[in-house]
Amino acid sequence: MRSLNYYLASVALVTGITFSNAQEFLKKSGAGGKITFKEMQKKFDDWAKTKDLPKERNWKYYKRWESDMQKKVNGRGEPADPAIYINEAVKVAGQKQTAASSSLVTASWTPFGPYAVPNNMTGYMENGIGRINCIAFHPTLPSTYYIGVAQGGLWRTVNDGISWIPLTDHLPITRISDICIDPNDASTLYISLCDFEYIDVALNLDGRKRNTHYGLGVYKTTDGGISWSPTALSFQLTDGDASLIRKIIINPANSNQLVACGATGIYITANGGASWTKTHDSLFWDLAQSPVNPTVLYAASGWLAASNTGSAAIYKSTDFGATWTMLPTGIPATGLVQRIKIAIAPSDPNYIYAFAVDALDGTYGIYKSIDAGANWVYINPGVNLLTYDDGTSPGGQGTYDLGFSVDPTDKNTVYVGGINLWASSDGAQTFNPAAHWTLNYGPTVHADIHFIETQPLTGNIFVCNDGGLYRTNDIITQTWTDAGNGIPWPTNWTNISNGMAITSFYRLSSSKNTTNRLVAGAQDNATFYFDGSSWSTIFG
Repeated sequence: MRSLNYYLASVALVTGITFSNAQEFLKKSGAGGKITFKEMQKKFDDWAKTKDLPKERNWKYYKRWESDMQKKVNGRGEPADPAIYINEAVKVAGQKQTAASSSLVTASWTPFGPYAVPNNMTGYMENGIGRINCIAFHPTLPSTYYIGVAQGGLWRTVNDGISWIPLTDHLPITRISDICIDPNDASTLYISLCDFEYIDVALNLDGRKRNTHYGLGVYKTTDGGISWSPTALSFQLTDGDASLIRKIIINPANSNQLVACGATGIYITANGGASWTKTHDSLFWDLAQSPVNPTVLYAASGWLAASNTGSAAIYKSTDFGATWTMLPTGIPATGLVQRIKIAIAPSDPNYIYAFAVDALDGTYGIYKSIDAGANWVYINPGVNLLTYDDGTSPGGQGTYDLGFSVDPTDKNTVYVGGINLWASSDGAQTFNPAAHWTLNYGPTVHADIHFIETQPLTGNIFVCNDGGLYRTNDIITQTWTDAGNGIPWPTNWTNISNGMAITSFYRLSSSKNTTNRLVAGAQDNATFYFDGSSWSTIFG
């Protein structure tokens, strides 16, 4: 999982990049202005000589960057031109589209896996297959739903997760942050083509010239995912953070009307995406729609500590996003609250909860309204719901992973997912744990929860996290005392991630002596080993 204080974004690392909020070893060494790759290495080495590294935090992210960058810089210490990646991505996308439409084309690559959650040889944490960012349900078919993968595209199941079908392999990029289905015509879908979860990394500031999270805007299909086309809300990867779209909402009373929010504001369309109009200019983290009046929307803007941009607030619209009014929440605009995520009680739309993430990516608090946003109260839940332990440590990963929802039948039952999973039964006043990222307390879900959503037709609860997709019919909590006494978590989970090729591998190596022996390192899913017939995780 990501560091509890994920400040890699702050490191400005190569020639031509000005330092901004640099790492501790940069600050204390007096580095500033422009610096080459070799100079950066020396700064770190000098700093490390004075430290007991096992007791320090965050430096491993620098070393990972260093390992990656030393293969890419030229003799002057300059990074690769991002245009090279972009041009190749467009070229490959065209080749994929041609191959998909021609039965005469013979593929030169064969999928090798893994296709299922690997055998767990570590015994320390729940195994995973890949990061899933979001889920969306078919409006009338309970066994059909779609999931959006961070680096693996859009997938559909028609049999409640038994098998999966990829729908976006031919697109230029395959990262999905949101899915919106037309409730009046389920063959029409919209997707946000980006990985918004990494906006806190502030890639446009850190000098890595990395394009693995930027987006292309909102794409649309009218044939159930067979073919896709960009809407007018489009970006280029060179637009950086500005290309990131967080959320898309459709008006069920008029399917041509949609609202989208992201890093550069709120946009509306009245013609199914053919044209868009910006109605608010700010960094937005979330959109939520009233379950009884679809023209009533709530939007959460935010402030990013890594880049010191934006301001935190909650806005309300009663005309489907055409105009917005800031609500009197009392949320600090800058310096204290970064991300806000909104959850509306389906059983009572007057009940609105807003989870606020602090400057260290931990829990700042929960804001609650019981009169549709007219008045708000601040709640301190007493524990840090976003940290890695029992809630006593500071920090977390709240700008990266945050699942937040209200039970559809009980307006006082609230679910929060960060590294671990928590639930409240008293209107967010107090919380108890429901899962921990390690296996120390029995069967659990994978770490780093991005999305918690209840299937309206079945009542099943789905959790999207860095390991895949999990399903349960009831989230049940217990106390940390019971967990420490060996009582396993009472919630029964089913991992339904098998059948998807969605693992994000960072490194791959093969055996020099034996064929079909591979070792590969994956994002937040440990080190995989292929023994010639099956995959396992061996450490990490």
